Amino acid sequence: METPAPFNLNHAIEGWREKLVHSPVFRDGNLDELESHLSDSIEDLQSRGLTEEEAFMVAIKRLGTADALAAEFKKINPHAIWFERLVWMLIGLQAWELVLRCIQAVANGAVLFAISEGGFDFAAHGVALPTVFFASANLLAVAGSLALCWWLLTSKRPRVSLQIARLGRSQPAFAMTCLGAVLISLLVLAGSQMVPGLFFMNLHHQPHVAQSWSYGRSYAEFIRVAVFVVAALCLLRKRHQLRRA
Repeated sequence: METPAPFNLNHAIEGWREKLVHSPVFRDGNLDELESHLSDSIEDLQSRGLTEEEAFMVAIKRLGTADALAAEFKKINPHAIWFERLVWMLIGLQAWELVLRCIQAVANGAVLFAISEGGFDFAAHGVALPTVFFASANLLAVAGSLALCWWLLTSKRPRVSLQIARLGRSQPAFAMTCLGAVLISLLVLAGSQMVPGLFFMNLHHQPHVAQSWSYGRSYAEFIRVAVFVVAALCLLRKRHQLRRA
């Protein structure tokens, strides 16, 4: 049977503070103030004969749970949570745009390759079937990119948030990160435009391919917009029901 590791007060306080960092309502000054109160309470309890671990457990219980503290500081910093939401909305939109373009380029390239190598007879079958293929590929790209971005922002958000906070403390590092993000975005944009173009250069004698690709993307865009509008209306209705409950 393994011997449990000895209690480390500094590590325990760091872990407690890290849980609070994930909430947008706490500023650095608020966390410093709370940590100071916690340390004073621990010292007072130790002077009464409690061990470090016992003093830490009693002190954090007296100070309050993370949810209770967040609710209290939300009143002090009312705009912090909205700013946090705006930041993550912008990050989510940019990440989704990049991922979507990458997946769309691969999906459209796969359909173009299948049509060109499969010898599809447009004269006999028209453009309806390829249009369905392109529309399906683009809709699958939208669904896949949304699922991937949702997983990244829900499972990796605390870690990403901490990295962004660290970068914000250093202006050169933040500037380099912004420059790198812009360059990556431009490269992905250029690549997503070049992949179909390279295929069309080899298929200049088949104008039906470009026509079906254009139709497929347009139909997929119409469906995507309609689904997003309906989803937004459903969420607003649900929010209204929750407020009245």
